[in-house]
Order: sequence, then structure tokens, then C-alpha cells
Amino acid sequence: MQKGRNAAIIIVLVILIALSMTNQAYAATIYTAKEDGKITSTFEMGEKVRIIIYPTTTQFKVIVVDPEGDIRYQETVYTLKYDEVLSGITDKPGWWTVKVTDSGDIGPRALEAELTSEQSSEQYLTALNNVVPEVPLGTIGATTTILLALGFYGLIRHKKSSSTKPN
Repeated sequence: MQKGRNAAIIIVLVILIALSMTNQAYAATIYTAKEDGKITSTFEMGEKVRIIIYPTTTQFKVIVVDPEGDIRYQETVYTLKYDEVLSGITDKPGWWTVKVTDSGDIGPRALEAELTSEQSSEQYLTALNNVVPEVPLGTIGATTTILLALGFYGLIRHKKSSSTKPN
């Protein structure tokens, strides 16, 4: 009786493992690039974005979501490779998201929902032209401070050496 029970448990476990392996996640490969094709995830305001997608199906949706969670671009595609240069999707600073889904509709607040097994996503950053203006100013300030400190040190040392010389 015990052997029959163990065999039944093993069979059930094998069936469960087999079923879990058949439900694989949708994983499209998504790249964002400059207009010339250089892969990057950082863009300046107003710059065009090239989106390259290698999907696992021949029918899928491409959705671009702005930093506030609103859909800014959406297209249903029927190819094995998507390679398009898009304009108008870098007009707000922050993290944008490119989502690819093979089924279902995505509502207007696309970032509020978690990714499901039928979706893949990639993020890119849009920033202002002068993202960190403090860096050049900080470098100039630090260099000036070091030179001033060195000058004062030389001046004090020169005064000490001239005051200790005998007449």
C-alpha cells in the first residue's frame, strides 16, 4: 500500500513539473538606440529613438509609456523584427518604458500594472541637455581653491624664510 502511495505522489509531482515548464514567459528582446543605430538607454530632449525588437511571436504590440505612466505610442506589429525610428517620445525628462505584449489590451495607465508573463519591457532615460552643470563649475572651483591655498602657503613660507635671515 505504501509503495502505491509513493508512486502516485511521484506521478503527480512529475505532472505538476511538466505543466509548470510548459507555461513559459514571453520574453522579447528590446533595444533602444540612437537614430544611427548605436545602442543606448539615454537620450536628450527631443531626440529621436530607434526601437529594435526581436519578438517570440509574429504578432505583438509595441507600447511606449512616458514617465507619468501615459501611453504615448502604440502599434500592433506582424513581423519577426521591429526596427523603427520614432519621434515625439523624448519630450519629457525621466524614465520612459517600451513594452511588448503578445496578447490583451493595456489600459491608459500602463505603468500602474505589473508586467505579466505575456509582456517584456525595457526602460530608457530622457534628460535635459545640461544634466549635471555642477560638474564643470565644481572642477573649476576646486582647482581655484587648490591654487589659492598653494599661493598662500608659498607666501607664508616666503615671509618666514625672509624674517629668519640675518642682516
